[in-house]
Amino acid sequence: MAVWLAGFMGLTGCVWIDDSDVNARLDPDGDQIQWPDDCDDFDSAVGEILWFVDQDRDGFGEIGSEAIPSCEGLGEGFQTNDEDCDDDNPEVNPDMKELCDQGETDEDCDGLFDEEDPDLVGASEFYVDEDEDGWGDDTLPVVLSCEPQDHLSDKPGDCRDDVKAVNPDGVERPNFYDDDCDGSYNEGSVLFASDESGRLEIWMATSQLTDAFQLTYFADQHGEAGQPRASADGRWMAWVSEDEDTGDTNLVIYDLEADGIHHVRTVSGIDPFGLSWAPDGDTVQLLHTLEDKPALYSIALDQPTESIEQQSWGGVTTLRNVDVDPTGQELVCIMPTAGCASVALTVLDLGDRSSESTGITQSCDGAATRWHPRDRVLSLPRGGIGAHSISRVTLTGDSEQDSEQVLVTLNPDLALGRYGAPFSEDGGSVYATVREGDHDQIWIIDLSTGSATTILSHAAHNYLGPEVIRGL
Repeated sequence: MAVWLAGFMGLTGCVWIDDSDVNARLDPDGDQIQWPDDCDDFDSAVGEILWFVDQDRDGFGEIGSEAIPSCEGLGEGFQTNDEDCDDDNPEVNPDMKELCDQGETDEDCDGLFDEEDPDLVGASEFYVDEDEDGWGDDTLPVVLSCEPQDHLSDKPGDCRDDVKAVNPDGVERPNFYDDDCDGSYNEGSVLFASDESGRLEIWMATSQLTDAFQLTYFADQHGEAGQPRASADGRWMAWVSEDEDTGDTNLVIYDLEADGIHHVRTVSGIDPFGLSWAPDGDTVQLLHTLEDKPALYSIALDQPTESIEQQSWGGVTTLRNVDVDPTGQELVCIMPTAGCASVALTVLDLGDRSSESTGITQSCDGAATRWHPRDRVLSLPRGGIGAHSISRVTLTGDSEQDSEQVLVTLNPDLALGRYGAPFSEDGGSVYATVREGDHDQIWIIDLSTGSATTILSHAAHNYLGPEVIRGL
């Protein structure tokens, strides 16, 4: 904008001023706001001041309201911002926090409502509950919500959020799920095997054997090897069998969860007479005779081709019917003497290799004794013509103080199986295999009352004895 100016300095006439001169005169602070709109021509930080209506007097002008320029200010009810998204409500403005409410009120005016807003205050923590069983998966990020919603739960702890029956309220069943989400599965369930004309069948059932199903079977696998033994968590089973074609003696480790043989190890050249599992559930322990002395192989699942050989207890020559206690420190067995004239129930220390002969005797061909899950107590099946019984043996460390209590005596027409009577998970009862005529049965015997309940009965099934899953 060029202009002519008339001057008087002894002369008359006009002076030409170009656009840059005009801008410099009208905007001396160079803030691009010219007089008279610039509220301070000499401070570039101060330009035009616009005012907006603040009806609710909360310090924020209404979004979208008319901007009113004024260098002097318009007094109460006007602000120099237009950030209030509800100028009728003093509780709504950018200084507020987003709150849970019934309507869609954007308290902090950021365009996000309730759960959409990461600054939400007052929301409850929920967990994703895909199977809608009332329990959420706490391994996933917490969800903030103002109220309960579908597929959300305020209770964490669901370990299988894709299975409705699996949660902390679930009932543990024999299915290789951790039904009650306590970190163990199948605890309290019972594994049992049967040998039907050389066909080894493995079954799993509830603690009361009311719900049983066959897991797997093997043709020509079992032979005369003795009872398959289960690990504490019920995932693994191991047994010793003889290959009918090669004559090899094999240790078979089976993964029941994956339904497949984990490893077969040839252990020919030894005389296996006992099989057990370490309490950790990861190690098979095989007792056998080596150089006319008892030896213990410890075979880890992660290195089944290797083993640790522990052998030779002082004065011990032969062992039978072994079981490792729940702590993994002691081994209970019987020690037949030459000609089996007498048999002492013996406890072997797996640490210092010492042996403790108890004050209890057992028949040479008697059934295996089993440890109580917590106490230094044993179950002891006894056989004999017309005199089969099951006792509870309490060990004190002093053979003269050891005691035996007969729990139940069988009728003369019944016979006990030779594979032991394991305790239930809570230690309040024992399981036993009983034969009546051509029928094999599995009994549950209550230790407090001595009452026996027949659970399963099948003709010519040859039950090999139950295995109680303790859980890990």
